Amino acid sequence: MQGLWGRRLWSRRLRFAAAAAPDGPHRLPGAGRGLDLAGIRPFEPGDDPRRIDARASARRGFPHVREDGPCLSQTLHFVIEGLDRLGATPAAWPSRIPAMVIESLAPVALDCGDPVALTVLGSGGIIHRQASRHPAAAAACLADLESPAPSTGSVHDLWPGLIGRGSLALVVTDGLSPTLSRQISDLPRRVDARLLLVRNPWLGMEPPSVAVFNGYDGTTLPAPSPREWAMWKSRSMARMNQLRASFPAAAEVSRSPGPEFADILANLLAGSP
Repeated sequence: MQGLWGRRLWSRRLRFAAAAAPDGPHRLPGAGRGLDLAGIRPFEPGDDPRRIDARASARRGFPHVREDGPCLSQTLHFVIEGLDRLGATPAAWPSRIPAMVIESLAPVALDCGDPVALTVLGSGGIIHRQASRHPAAAAACLADLESPAPSTGSVHDLWPGLIGRGSLALVVTDGLSPTLSRQISDLPRRVDARLLLVRNPWLGMEPPSVAVFNGYDGTTLPAPSPREWAMWKSRSMARMNQLRASFPAAAEVSRSPGPEFADILANLLAGSP
């Protein structure tokens, strides 16, 4: 959506808009795939094997990678977690949020020459699309959201390594996963990350009187008692607050988004809470 913010913006300008950065190209604050050598460091999950420096690795006895100076391009990596849970809520709007985010931001990044990538974390496995600058990348990411079967099921515990260093990771989740919330919380330690927290509608409702769908593993659970429901809500809120505190910038969507959704995304990418 090229006219989302009224004019075509470089994604770097978009990210620094809230800070009123001057016009013109900007160097990224961290190291990236530039042309000037910034240093040599040990190999880490997510590093491109093509960046391994043979001489440094041989000299030190284990793999080391070349880290170059920052460049103007930065991968926008969408991380979608809990899509199956969001699709099982009484309201329809939560399940539409991931597609709205991709539809809004992927074309802007691609127009600016930034690659886009996608990782969908589901109860059955992972759908992962590598970074691409191809014009069809946005449509491919949207198609992956509708994929009925995961393309990668064997790296569920290693998914942070799929996000390359230097990427801007935009995490979209309801924060309720008891198994992935810790890994998501650790993500800002290795990449530039932002959090879009989608408040699950169940948190504002009374305990259901019928069996409910368990989005964690796809099973059906019996109707909970009021006490069980209160305990679940309390633990869920604590998990959400902890996740929000671990990100340098986070935003929350608690109802069906309107025209203000574009401003929420723009401020989030710019680093404003």
